[in-house]
Parts: sequence; structure tokens; C-alpha cells
Amino acid sequence: MYIKFFILLCFTGIALLNAAENAVPAEQTDSVAASVNGEPISVRELLAETARQESVLRATTPKDDQYEAILKLRKDALEKMINRKLLLDAYKQQPFPIPQQYIESAMDEIALSQAIRSRREFYAKLREQKTTPEELRKLVLEQLILQAMTARRIQIRGQVTPREIREYFDAHKHELDTPEEWELAAIAIAADSPVHKNPGGVKELAEILQKQPEKFADFAGLYSAGPNAENGGSLGWIPLPALRPEFADACQDVEHGKVAGPLKVDHMDYFLKVLRVKPSANADFAKLEPELRKKLEAERKKQIMDEYYQELRQNAVIRIYQ
Repeated sequence: MYIKFFILLCFTGIALLNAAENAVPAEQTDSVAASVNGEPISVRELLAETARQESVLRATTPKDDQYEAILKLRKDALEKMINRKLLLDAYKQQPFPIPQQYIESAMDEIALSQAIRSRREFYAKLREQKTTPEELRKLVLEQLILQAMTARRIQIRGQVTPREIREYFDAHKHELDTPEEWELAAIAIAADSPVHKNPGGVKELAEILQKQPEKFADFAGLYSAGPNAENGGSLGWIPLPALRPEFADACQDVEHGKVAGPLKVDHMDYFLKVLRVKPSANADFAKLEPELRKKLEAERKKQIMDEYYQELRQNAVIRIYQ
């Protein structure tokens, strides 16, 4: 799965890479970002690694924050690329065979994932992306090596025992318990709301909502300046510990389906409707055990590989060019 995802970047990331390169002077894309034991990592390779995420950052991050966000993204990606080269170097020192059929099978999976049914069509697609079958096979082989090297390292120390899972559960039980949750809706009356044109408008609205809480959604659509006004002012399910203290206090003794308020918060008058309540629940070890195992195994694997990368770095010559 990881191989497929990694190689698919060759197809879906080309346009993004070209866009990234167009944003960077040609002499910079041809320059070296880092070297590992004398083997360079070019800026172009780095851009290929980050192009997709950079396009997302540019679409979702405020312009003033984009430079720092993209710089961090590239630094993190470069560290991962260095680690991969270290693993490949370690493999070269103690190589083991990777069956050719594994490589060809991965090639077939990549073709099928692109709805391509023949090698001729597949190779034509590669040519469109300015990639050759040999280059793709090399990438696939490298990913198979990286997976095998990682698996070998983790296999020795990566197992998590049932006792470790139970000990983690007991130590973190209070964090794993499910807190009480409230489903709320809110009407936020802003200072310039039509409600305030009448000196007693907020009070009158409160009297109506107390007597006819079923009209809450209608008034939210008419007057609320809060989120989801068009959907009855729904705030969704909120864990009680995450709820604003002012809201929690106001709703504490309110019956389901009834309305609390008005309460003045941040220069706005709020009405809150308690739609439903989920009671708190104690964590169930039997239900959580698979999830906890996965979490602890992931943490163990990361720790093992981080230690391995540090070990490899001690015996490597790494240069990073700013």
C-alpha cells in the first residue's frame, strides 16, 4: 500500500511539481539540497516530495504564514529523504535478494490503480509523465528495500505484549474514559441585531423561547450571528470538558429540549438549547485493546526507527545546504 501511494505521486504530482518549479528559479531546482555519504539530494527531488502538500498549504494557509509553513514542510521532508538514503546505504552494505516478481507485481498494481490494463498503455502513460519503466522499477525496488529494512529492524523489538497494553490502559484509564457530551444549538444576538432595535427585544425573545422552545431553529435562522444559523444554530456534539464554562454553567440544570439564556458572553447575548446528552462512560479494555495495540506498536516502531536512524547518522557524512 505504501509503495503504491509513493509511486502514484509520480502520476498525480507532476503538474504540482512543475508549478513548484515554476515558482523557483531554474538554477535553484538544479542545486543540491543535501548530500548523504557523497550522494546528493537535489532541490528538484525535494520539490517532488513536497509538491502536493505545498499546493494544499498555499490554498489553506494565510499568505503571511505560508513561507514558514512551506519551509518547515521542506525541512521535515528533507530529513525523511536523508533517512531513506541512510537505509539504502545500510542495505548496500548487507544486501539481500528482492525477487523480481515482487517488482513486477508492484508495477502491475500501479497500472491497475490508474485503470490501465496493458503494459503498452502503461509505458505510454509513463512517457507522458517523462518517466521510463526502468526509472519506475528503480523507485519500486527502493521502496521494497526500505520496507524490508524497516520490517527487519522492527521485527526484533517491535512486538507489544498483552501485559504492556494492560499497563498502558491502567495508567491512562482516566484519559480513555468517555466524558459526558452535549448536543447544543445556539442563537448569538450581535449588538447590531434587529432584536436590539426594540429595547426589550432580548427579554421578549427569551420569554418566547421559554414557552415555545420548538421555535428555536426558526429564530436562529432569523437572528443568530453564530455558526450554522441556517441549520438551527447547531453546534454539534461537544464533550463537557471542552465546553465554555459560561455555557456549561448555564445549561447544567436545563432539561433536554429546553432553552437557557440569555447570557452575555463576548459582547453578545446567547441562547442555548440542549438537544441531547450522552452520559459519560468508563473505558472498556476489551473494546479498546485493538486500538491501544495499534497505537503502542506505532509508537514502538517510531522509537525503534528513530534510534536506528541516529545510529546510521553517527557513521555517515551528511551535509545540508541552506
